[in-house]
Amino acid sequence: MDLQLARQHLMSSRAAVLTGWLARLVVVACGLLNTRLLLSILEVPDYAAYAIVISLGPWVNLLNLGLPNTAQNEIAERRAKGEDFEGLRQTVVNAAAFCALVFGLLSWPLAEALRHTVLSGYDGLSVMGIALMCFGLTLNGLGMVANQVLFALHRNFWPNVMPGIQALSTTGLLLIFQATGRGGLDWAALSFALPAAMSFVMMARVAQARPLIGVNLALLIDVLNRSRSFLLLGFLAAATLSVDYIVMARILTSPEVVEYSLAGKVFAVLLSVHAVLMATSWTSLSDDHYQGQPRLVRQRVAKLLIVGMGVVVLPSAAILAFKDPIFALITGRHDFPMSSQLLGAWMLYVLLRVWCDTFALAHMSAGRLALLNTYIPFQAAISICAQIFLGQYLGAVGIMLGLCVSFILTAAWILPMRFLQQTRPPPALP
Repeated sequence: MDLQLARQHLMSSRAAVLTGWLARLVVVACGLLNTRLLLSILEVPDYAAYAIVISLGPWVNLLNLGLPNTAQNEIAERRAKGEDFEGLRQTVVNAAAFCALVFGLLSWPLAEALRHTVLSGYDGLSVMGIALMCFGLTLNGLGMVANQVLFALHRNFWPNVMPGIQALSTTGLLLIFQATGRGGLDWAALSFALPAAMSFVMMARVAQARPLIGVNLALLIDVLNRSRSFLLLGFLAAATLSVDYIVMARILTSPEVVEYSLAGKVFAVLLSVHAVLMATSWTSLSDDHYQGQPRLVRQRVAKLLIVGMGVVVLPSAAILAFKDPIFALITGRHDFPMSSQLLGAWMLYVLLRVWCDTFALAHMSAGRLALLNTYIPFQAAISICAQIFLGQYLGAVGIMLGLCVSFILTAAWILPMRFLQQTRPPPALP
């Protein structure tokens, strides 16, 4: 019976990964098409500003207070112990629904703050457009609560499929705006915010959010106390990975920001596909950990590394080899300048991310966040300093190399070393 359940679980996991990858293919196709559509309705400075605001997503995600990953681990742990987790599920998804209403009201003041700080070098930007994008980012961040709860319940279909639906909705709106001659940041922002709102509402309904029932405050406070490590990790990760556009907004020109953004969109496709593998493997790793199966954890991580590297190596090489037709297709211009050095730096970064993210997933799925929260402040400091220094001399290539240096000096060796120590099989009894 146990063998039969294990086979069913394996088939379900494979189906979830396949579904997620198919959805990601839709996201990829729409994302590349959306880039071309955005370039057709936005001027270069407006597109650069749009890219900068979108890059702030990890910072806005901090509004979920680390609740998504904490809830996922808590459900896995309670299931392993045979404890009821229905009250936890209802509380966290209801809390996310309430917070979406509250934080949505903060989008306008946040937009004003961004216009006078990060975007101060971009004249004539619409506060309305920035506010719409901030609202969309807020909904995406809080929507992660329902996503992770569904993953924890092994209900992987909707969390995997919804990004594709959201991307298709954005594409449809952009096509309508282009056909009707509507251009500018406000319309581009609307094409981002409306699908984000639709996705949030649909995922909340699938996760059975019922705000009228209310929230168990005592339970919510308990979960939030446990989520502080994930919140700190999110903040430190944002400080490490999401300062590139903030730095570029100060030291690079709009065309350089656009070049960096377009290269990032292409390589982000690979990270997006890899993210599906990571998301659908979290709960399985948690189950193995809480059931005391370190050998299975090691085997699963080894497989994830092999598949992850396979996902990114050949496509990265293809991007380098066929960069001219690829970026001509994306931009609609055959004379768009794309640096091979920048693409090479992005390839190095993607390889480092697959290596480090896989080991980080193993630690996070087991709730071992102390290690990550210890070294990431040093990585963040290295990342910021290296980006500023190298960016001034090497431009966009320097920004990317600064990120790579921060990984090489910290996560690339610390995470695997500690993983091997933490999952060492217990000594055999004499």
